[in-house]
Amino acid sequence: MSLLKTTNPVALRVLFSEDIYFVDDLGEQAIVEQPIVEVKESIVFNYLGENNKYFVILVNDPAVEHINSKDLDALTSILAAKKMEIRDVAILNYAKYPKATFSDVKSYFVNTRLVLFGINPQQLGLPAMESNKICDHENVKVLASFSFAEMQADPSKKRIFWNEMKLL
Repeated sequence: MSLLKTTNPVALRVLFSEDIYFVDDLGEQAIVEQPIVEVKESIVFNYLGENNKYFVILVNDPAVEHINSKDLDALTSILAAKKMEIRDVAILNYAKYPKATFSDVKSYFVNTRLVLFGINPQQLGLPAMESNKICDHENVKVLASFSFAEMQADPSKKRIFWNEMKLL
């Protein structure tokens, strides 16, 4: 019997119908320990609104899913004064995601504006920032303000907030 030798790809395709793999025996020196890479699971947020204008509003109310009806009415009025609607924003209750960071929020919503109602910016990993002053952080305009309850109790706080909110 003669040895059949060919390197013709057409002939090889006819002769071998299964996949053929060449495995080089590299021995033990080929085993290299790879560092363990920790993969962080991304958070999926449950929010109110459609985020049509990449504008995220964080509230902090453990008693409700999104925002209580009284605060929602106040927020709807604020947005209407800015010629916006609930569908233009994403309202997220931070009490439901206490370990969420600014990076989590930014990567999920791809927002350009962020308002914090009664939430310390440092809870999200943001640097310390002056209350009721718009700050720019990683191309996001951030406004940290009073909670809705504080503004309801003190009309001067409403004015302070609104004067800055108009600029956002």
